Amino acid sequence: MELQTKENSIQELKNENVEKEERILTKKDVTKSWWLWWLSVEVSNSFERLQALACCISMIPILRKLYKNEDDFRAGLKRHLQFFNTESTWGAITLGVAVAMEEQKAMGKQIPDEAINSVKTGLMGPFAGIGDTINWATFKKGQYTYGPQGTLHGSPYAPTEEEKDMVELGFETNSDITYRLYDWGRNMPDRPLHVEKVIETVNIPDDQNMGVDIVEKDIDGCKVAYFIDKPGIFTAFRIRVDENGTFERKEFMFLFCIDGEAEINGTVIKKGETIFIPCNYGTLTIKGKAEFGGMTYRNL
Repeated sequence: MELQTKENSIQELKNENVEKEERILTKKDVTKSWWLWWLSVEVSNSFERLQALACCISMIPILRKLYKNEDDFRAGLKRHLQFFNTESTWGAITLGVAVAMEEQKAMGKQIPDEAINSVKTGLMGPFAGIGDTINWATFKKGQYTYGPQGTLHGSPYAPTEEEKDMVELGFETNSDITYRLYDWGRNMPDRPLHVEKVIETVNIPDDQNMGVDIVEKDIDGCKVAYFIDKPGIFTAFRIRVDENGTFERKEFMFLFCIDGEAEINGTVIKKGETIFIPCNYGTLTIKGKAEFGGMTYRNL
């Protein structure tokens, strides 16, 4: 009992010392550094040093606050202009470690320049392996993902030869506000960027951005799968028909032909075409072999 009390006292003393430990940098400083890294990491690569420039840019506000002496500041810039290459999201952890080491160095700890670069070099590879494996959202044919409000998103890369038969179908809810972080080739006066607003509202981390498999149900000759069904937001689903089937919803619907060709109540619809079904239309009779993506809305 006495031993346990003594251990608790030691731990409390350690916690108190940690709380009293001096800090030069604030959370705001570190967050600003992270945003500089995030915004520049994929646009400043060079063949010689790859992401070194982005690394250095992200460290500028940190080094400027830590080192008041101009020579020390310049030396810090040179440290972070060395070769650096990692995965942009997970690699930020490496820079976080470097920021902590720079702070300790500025506070008088005996940390040689080589130690900071050695730690960065040692960590950039493992974190690149982790990030390249699990960070990017990869989607297979037939999968879906949902990006709630506040999700930072962009366009997918160009498909390979094997993927050119795939169709990407996207639904967006009505929105009064759209913030643009980057707008490739369209930064015109009437399309301004909203970097500060994005920083204030974006969801980080975004752990919902992934490919999700769907579960189909056989309903009156149709194989129906619901991707998402959120009253007051939207409902998205898929319908597959191999020969004949019927389908009905009381709400309006947009049906997009993803693959094949079919006749819906006498109207032929082919791959790439869209048909609008008004509210309370009644039963849809589908003849043919086709796959449809559907979107509708239902009240709360």
